[in-house]
Amino acid sequence: MVKALSILPAIAILIFLSSTVLGANHTVLPSTTYSFTVEHEIATCDIQKDGSAIITYNILFRNYATIDYVDIGMPNKYYDLGSASAIMYADGTGPITISGISKSTAIQCGYQIPIPGMYQHASILQIFTTCKVSRMVYSDTENNSYASVEFYPTYWGSFCQGLDSLQTTIIFPASVTDPNSTKWHHEQPSWMRFEDGRIKFTWNSSGNYEHKYGVSFPKSAVTNVYEPEQPSPWENINFDFVFYLPYICCQYGPLIIVAVVLVISLYTRWRSKMEYLPPSVGVEGMGIRYGLTAPEAAVLLNVPLNKIVNMVYFGLYKKGVIAVESREPLRLRVLREDYEGLHPYEIGFRAAIDKTTGEINEEILKSATVQLIKGVDEKLRGFSRKETQEYYRKIIERAWEQVKSAQMDEIKIKALEDNFEWMYMDNNFERGIKRHYKAGLYRVPVWYGFLYPRYSAYSKVIPVTQQSPQAPSLPMLPGSDIANQIVSGIQNSANQFVRNLTGFTQSVSAVTNPLPATTGASGGRGGWGGGGCACACACAGCACACAGGGR
Repeated sequence: MVKALSILPAIAILIFLSSTVLGANHTVLPSTTYSFTVEHEIATCDIQKDGSAIITYNILFRNYATIDYVDIGMPNKYYDLGSASAIMYADGTGPITISGISKSTAIQCGYQIPIPGMYQHASILQIFTTCKVSRMVYSDTENNSYASVEFYPTYWGSFCQGLDSLQTTIIFPASVTDPNSTKWHHEQPSWMRFEDGRIKFTWNSSGNYEHKYGVSFPKSAVTNVYEPEQPSPWENINFDFVFYLPYICCQYGPLIIVAVVLVISLYTRWRSKMEYLPPSVGVEGMGIRYGLTAPEAAVLLNVPLNKIVNMVYFGLYKKGVIAVESREPLRLRVLREDYEGLHPYEIGFRAAIDKTTGEINEEILKSATVQLIKGVDEKLRGFSRKETQEYYRKIIERAWEQVKSAQMDEIKIKALEDNFEWMYMDNNFERGIKRHYKAGLYRVPVWYGFLYPRYSAYSKVIPVTQQSPQAPSLPMLPGSDIANQIVSGIQNSANQFVRNLTGFTQSVSAVTNPLPATTGASGGRGGWGGGGCACACACAGCACACAGGGR
């Protein structure tokens, strides 16, 4: 097996060449070790009459190593760096006014707050920071007379051990005084209130990942409403290296070739580790293997394992075998201990649920996933994988066709209820959901409680062998809200079941599809890493804040 040491020459060469090519405009990889927990993050987006917003953060860190900078992600490139300010408290000392705030060198869109040297090792560090951002209000894509703002609070890199409490508040413009003229997007606020003459929506959550919130209000409340800019494909490319290209090729040509070959080899090997279904051995059989369930077909189509695990538990929820007690943190409850109507692999996934705490046992989950993959491999023997894959891809296409051809809202939501697992396998699932459900008013699907436990009281989850009854008591929501909630909810669910997709997949594929043994250099281990999240907004009517912090 190739040891970590054999990877380092390629990395070193690429780092050296990158620094030569990019010159002074490169980002230096951090040498400081970071480890911290965000005990609370309180974010506020105060929408102004001129279409700008005042963004403020109150962030409490518990520091386990060193924090020399805190990076704050901004919604767009129009933030006013000159307006950015910050004060801090370190182990109870403060307030300390921080100077020297500058554009971040670790994230694409945001600013960095330098922590004075004497406080970089403080156990408790609290930052209060504020900044004005222009061009925050965009046209609402569902109502031409409305404007919208979407805000994604800053989140953190892998060095963050957890985000315990996140409170996000969006404050409407001062002239918006009628609650009936306001709307929310993505997730329903935890509370809505009228305070200090302003309407405020607040969301309470936790978890270190991208949280999406948004509001809409009449356009008349602001003087400036913007349309989303189309990003140029050349915007972030530095062409200075073209001048030096002939010199680089002559001077470092052999090194470049060696580095490229090594990187391609390493990438190919990494891809092999991510392919968990073993290849067919010998001459492939003939004909289609019918009768695979949606999760089994997903294994055949090499769908990411976090989505497959999500599908299995979704199926158990629909059968009334489990209930979702909470999402943050994820807690499940087993409702049925019998085996009626269960596939063999579902029994293993049910066993991964701790009956006392409701948590998922990762080792049992891996074992259940391995058994699912081996079961699919066994079922495919004697059949043509290529023909079988094409057959199940057509099932996915037909599922979308049912949605597309539905003329009535109730038929369209029923098609989503019945075919969700097959639609979820599609690589363009998120785009398709938002496209086909962007208009209309729909009841929420009967299985909505799987994604949002607060809807469990309305959900009528019954065994799939029975016909789902009409559920007129289910809440009604605009199609765009349902689409956005399904996309964000199903992403969150998959990431909760499998928090480290690469590690989980490689540990499973090591059993189901092990790599052939190879020889290589011996030696110790080594590696490097860095953190930071870029701010990228690609939605209509969107102004979002996202980034890494603490570097």
